[in-house]
Amino acid sequence: MKQKKFFEKFLQNLSKIDEYNLKNIIELLESERRTFREVLDWLNEGIIVFDKDNIFFINREAQRILRAVPVAFPITFAELDKHVYNRDLYKLIDQSRGTEGPYSFTFQNTGDIVEYYELELSVISNSVSIMKICDMTSQKQLEFQLNSLESIAALNTLAAGIAHEIKNPLSAIDLHTQLIQKGIEKGMLKSSPELDRFIEIIKEETSRLNNILNDFLLSTRRRELKLSFEDVNEYMKSILSLFQPEFEINGIEMDTELGSIQKVFIDHDYLKQAIVNLLKNSIESIKSSETKKILIRTFYNIAKDAIGIEILDSGVGIDKKDFHKIFEPYYTTRENGTGLGLTIVYKIIKEHGGEIAVDSRKINEKFRHPEPYNTAFTVYLPTNRGTKLLTSTD
Repeated sequence: MKQKKFFEKFLQNLSKIDEYNLKNIIELLESERRTFREVLDWLNEGIIVFDKDNIFFINREAQRILRAVPVAFPITFAELDKHVYNRDLYKLIDQSRGTEGPYSFTFQNTGDIVEYYELELSVISNSVSIMKICDMTSQKQLEFQLNSLESIAALNTLAAGIAHEIKNPLSAIDLHTQLIQKGIEKGMLKSSPELDRFIEIIKEETSRLNNILNDFLLSTRRRELKLSFEDVNEYMKSILSLFQPEFEINGIEMDTELGSIQKVFIDHDYLKQAIVNLLKNSIESIKSSETKKILIRTFYNIAKDAIGIEILDSGVGIDKKDFHKIFEPYYTTRENGTGLGLTIVYKIIKEHGGEIAVDSRKINEKFRHPEPYNTAFTVYLPTNRGTKLLTSTD
């Protein structure tokens, strides 16, 4: 209010102000303007100040989010369009600048990164508006990780009860099935093709229930890692050799691109379960596809300081609506799936201190891999895990 009265008096008495005082007032206003800009540049939210056609100011965070090169202001929206590289977000800002209110947007960016933004427009006068841009990507990623961890934690209690309730009757069913078979073999019980078929069904379903139980137990128990210093390329070759007969039976063409990478510490058997689950997932996805190809890549990611293991397949891909559910317990698109395979993979990789990322043509128009591959799971294993163990044994 005081500042408003000051400007009113200033304008009323402008003709009476001498050159010296006018210069001091202008310098004071310029100083305040610079301070105001510096304050806006320190904000965590992006700020854009504009009117109907012109942009008067963009703070540092907005430049980062929009991936915009520095320009002189004022500038029109059409002119700034040539200097912005986050095209999708800028297009939405341009479209939203006439409607006041909060908005939320999700973008699938190049690679395996999904970006989340919130926009809020405030009209501060008849001609001037402020757009606030919040980059919610890190927060959303943390929320997804926490949700996954909470889901896994909830399984601890559930699986303990299920294991107790299922294991005893399951063992009893298996035992009595064996007794029936032995009775038939010894001639104590009369057999028939129909009875043999019933016994086989019981054995198959008992085995399937046992697998479900084992998956539950594996997904809830925290394992003390037994680390060994491994050549990941040789490690992957040994796993792929086990799958060779299955590749041939299903007519799958398997190829490898093994990079020049350093050894890392891993739990040999535990990590193998994760890789095997990912390969089985790819094989199931490929079965209904005309093109049947799997590519295994290994590489070093300098940004993460991690060894990458990438499994690509030409399967059906992942729908956008299912993308954030795939690591959740019980979620499955398969008729006989337990919905725990990828949950177990996620758990094993996290316990190795690593990360797992997924990319698919169905969720990302800018899928970075060439045809015919439609889905890529990438496991990142940190190179620094086990360093202290290595140095202590020298």
